[in-house]
Amino acid sequence: VDIDSNSIVLDAGAYTGEWAQEIMDQYSPTIHAFEPDPRNYKQLQKKAQANSRIIPYNFGLGDRSESVRMTLEHLGSSIFSDTSGKNGVPWAEVEIRDIADTWKALALDRVEFMKINIEGAEFPLLDKMIKMDLLKKVDCFMIQFHEWHPGSYAKHRRIREELSKTHR
Repeated sequence: VDIDSNSIVLDAGAYTGEWAQEIMDQYSPTIHAFEPDPRNYKQLQKKAQANSRIIPYNFGLGDRSESVRMTLEHLGSSIFSDTSGKNGVPWAEVEIRDIADTWKALALDRVEFMKINIEGAEFPLLDKMIKMDLLKKVDCFMIQFHEWHPGSYAKHRRIREELSKTHR
């Protein structure tokens, strides 16, 4: 990835901050790290305390601002799978914020790199970015598409088609 200490990176689904720390160690950009799972966010905060260029946010990015129920399964925490109450899987009410509103609130113009790993919520997030013409404002994406999400293959193809208009 062509980033350096002057770059802006968005980490949607920051988990506990390991990926952000690796990127920080290698490139030293400013990283806006978004993590709605309260348990993972506590670990992310600890990493951010050691490096002021990692800026943690205790909310997720999405297509609209809302409070939603999230099952808390560490790596697989999701607002799209409700396994809470089954085998003792905990849940929490978490905040999701509209990507366009967040973009504006952070006064972002160009983002050099955006990592998205948000357990099925990548589809509505990217749909909103398409609608608001934000794809072209991100130089490089790294996206984990979750195939278990209903209609994922068709959504994935459509999003890739949109990305192909502005990205390789």
